[in-house]
Amino acid sequence: DDDDEEEEDHPGLLMKPGAYAEQRRGRNEFEEDSNEGSDFEELDVVFDSFAPKEDDFHGLKQFLGDLLDGEAFDASGLTDAVLAQGDTVGTVVKVEGAEEVFGVMTAIPFKEHSGALWAKQMLKFVGGKCPGPLKGKLDKLLGGGAGALVVSERMSNMPQEMALPLLRGMHDEIRAAQKKKPQYKFDHYLILSKALIEFKQGGNSKGKGKKEEQEMIYIKAEDEVYRELSALSFDFALSRPSEEGLSWKGLVCVLSANKVDALLKGVLDIVGDEAYQNQMDAD
Repeated sequence: DDDDEEEEDHPGLLMKPGAYAEQRRGRNEFEEDSNEGSDFEELDVVFDSFAPKEDDFHGLKQFLGDLLDGEAFDASGLTDAVLAQGDTVGTVVKVEGAEEVFGVMTAIPFKEHSGALWAKQMLKFVGGKCPGPLKGKLDKLLGGGAGALVVSERMSNMPQEMALPLLRGMHDEIRAAQKKKPQYKFDHYLILSKALIEFKQGGNSKGKGKKEEQEMIYIKAEDEVYRELSALSFDFALSRPSEEGLSWKGLVCVLSANKVDALLKGVLDIVGDEAYQNQMDAD
């Protein structure tokens, strides 16, 4: 039946939390905890991926409510848009046997929602944060063609390996949808995310005095690749308070659709083969 087919399109993802080390230099270094005789029992947590459904409304809205850094935003409208196309493009992540939403990945066509309040607020916010020299290019990229908003949010402590199967699944769904629904024939994607900036002191080239250096730490593995491949990207200060030498930044990227294969390869290079093997096992 249809429900069985839908579950096959959103295979479960097996991940083991707690086996990975800290994030450094914008990349994740993964270390298996192989100490024998440990007092801690390692538990396997199965993250299942599903098509979004109405029961996920409140869980999804919690993820989307702060996309615009506390500015007025119709998060309910965007959540409705995610749910409305859930049988075509989109995935929510949950723990096996539970209903709590741990993440979401989808792409929403801007043309189809051009009159929606959330879309107008989103584009106004992004335009307002864009540095002056880039405004013309941003307007050109977002003002015409077939663009999509990538909605990619998940719990910050989830394994970074999940990025790859979620991205692969979304773009597989987009390619399938394009055969019957032309609104999914995108030429670019808008990504709005968050990152951390670490401030360090370093000497200048002549060894005189010290200057402050900035290092960006990406919360989601794919964001680093988005920025490397994007036709346009910029960051801006967020209103969140700094934490122990780290300050929050908003990150905006515009990725051309012809860079999707390079995106997937770049994410694979960061998170390693485990995510790919997990997806193959699930299939």
